Amino acid sequence: YPSILLVDYHLDDDVTGIEVIDELREYAETSIPAIIVTADHTQDVREVILESGHALLHKPVKPAALRALMTRILSRS
Repeated sequence: YPSILLVDYHLDDDVTGIEVIDELREYAETSIPAIIVTADHTQDVREVILESGHALLHKPVKPAALRALMTRILSRS
């Protein structure tokens, strides 16, 4: 299984990245750490993502910010 998931928030057919992460975790029977990326800067989306317990990065994603966040998350695992 992957060490970390990097998932977009808004997907096709009104599916969210949160739903995909939940499905993948259920399939893997483990809590794989996840980062959600989105171009949606609304407060509602931010709250939904953070309340779900996932890390958030806004697009465009800066490589250094992604690397730092992944390192921090993986060091806690």
